[in-house]
Amino acid sequence: MHPLRPQATALWMDVVSLSGRPSSVRETADTTSDKAFRLWPNPTPGPVSWHPDALEYRLTDLQGHLLQSGTGGQAQLPPTPGCYLIHLRRSDGWETHKIIRLP
Repeated sequence: MHPLRPQATALWMDVVSLSGRPSSVRETADTTSDKAFRLWPNPTPGPVSWHPDALEYRLTDLQGHLLQSGTGGQAQLPPTPGCYLIHLRRSDGWETHKIIRLP
């Protein structure tokens, strides 16, 4: 074992909102607008959807590597189980949500 590396590392991450508004990984109501934001299913065995649609989305792994980008309201996650981040550009800024990919 390397003396500077722990044997096990756990990473806990909450939703990051770059627009300054609170967000949630779970299905939530956006109280600052008349439209409710939803992200489902999470955790997911494959595709993930959100509403309202994003002007642009970027799917990354936890290291920040871009895996997929596009527009609309759905993305297909990679086949490898784990945690991913979906960055959504909406009319009022970017929001980032954690997605868990099930086996």
